[in-house]
Order: sequence, then C-alpha cells, then structure tokens
Amino acid sequence: MKIFWGYLLLINSVSFLLTAADKWLAIKQKRRLPERSMRQLAGLGGGAGVLAAFYLFRHKTKHKKLLFTVWSITVAETAVILLFFITKEKITAFF
Repeated sequence: MKIFWGYLLLINSVSFLLTAADKWLAIKQKRRLPERSMRQLAGLGGGAGVLAAFYLFRHKTKHKKLLFTVWSITVAETAVILLFFITKEKITAFF
C-alpha cells in the first residue's frame, strides 16, 4: 500500500512540475508540452497535480475541453480508489 501512495505522490508531483514548466515555456514563447501529454499524465494518476498547476498558475483554464477531460479522469480515478477502499473495508469486516 505504501508503494501505491508513493506512486501517487510521485506522479502528481511530476505532473505539477511539468504543467508549471509548460506555463513558464508559454511565457517565454518557447516550444511547449502538447495537451495530450497533460491528459496522459492525468490518466496515469497525476490529475490532481495537473489541475493544481492549472489553477495555481492560471494555465490552460480557458481550454474547456482539456479541463473537462482532466477533471473527468481525476474524478473517475478518485471514485475507483474510494470504491476499492470501501470494498476492502467490507471484505475485511466480513472475515
């Protein structure tokens, strides 16, 4: 279980830093990360990190389709994690 939480911490930290770097690159008018990469990071469990950077740095907040996608992935992943823990509790209590 520690590996799972460590993974989530790592992927969200990386997602946050990459999204923040993309904002910095946008300000400097340099080559940027594709939006696809941000969706992929969210799909790997880093949605909270991506969203935190979006709102903290006011980055890509007008891209409604991207925001909707990242939010949807993050909510779905959170629901699966909560369902896992609720189910695990019931199974553990049964035995």
